[in-house]
Amino acid sequence: MSGFFAKVKNATKFIGAASQKTKLKAEIAYIDNTMKGRKQQFGVEMYDLMEQKKTFGGKTETEPKVVEVYEGAEKDMAMIIEKKDAKQGEIDALGATNKDLPAETMGEKASKAGKQAKDAAVKTKIQAEMALLDREIKARKQLFGIQLYDAIMQMEAYEPTDTEVKAILDAAKQDIGEQQAKKDVKQEEINVLDAEQAAAGEAVSSSATAPPAEANATTTTNSDV
Repeated sequence: MSGFFAKVKNATKFIGAASQKTKLKAEIAYIDNTMKGRKQQFGVEMYDLMEQKKTFGGKTETEPKVVEVYEGAEKDMAMIIEKKDAKQGEIDALGATNKDLPAETMGEKASKAGKQAKDAAVKTKIQAEMALLDREIKARKQLFGIQLYDAIMQMEAYEPTDTEVKAILDAAKQDIGEQQAKKDVKQEEINVLDAEQAAAGEAVSSSATAPPAEANATTTTNSDV
């Protein structure tokens, strides 16, 4: 019976380890998402700052990889902004048509009211399309943050030349570093559980293939007789 209880004990350990690992993996996924969100925030802050400095003639980073990532985002952003400006032009055109001479007859009033209602519907549609473009702009800045942060982390001893850029980067590094430390601890816990689970699984397999002790004893007794 001791072998049976050992088997049950090891099976329980195996299942318990699997349950703990599932929980830890979910926590790691949450941490990964938190780090991704922080990189995205970094992207919005960094892009806006670099764009502002460029607009006002200030210096931007000269590191080739940083420039490459920034210019890629800038190119994509320009295309989205061009679409948004075109939509704004459509709205402005609608406003211009509503500045016609006031209607005098009942027919003219009805016609003008109908046109205004139609224009209002068109304007609402265009504004919704512009809102989607705003989301595209934000999403591209967020992608810029992920790309830039990951690129910077691959550089050796990179230091921004601009103090404001450095402040934004340092803040992101600190926040993401704290999350990475939490992730590393949980990953180490998973590694320990992997080892425990492997040992428990091996013990269960061994006990399953080993002949029962009572059967061995019976066989020995019969052979002696």
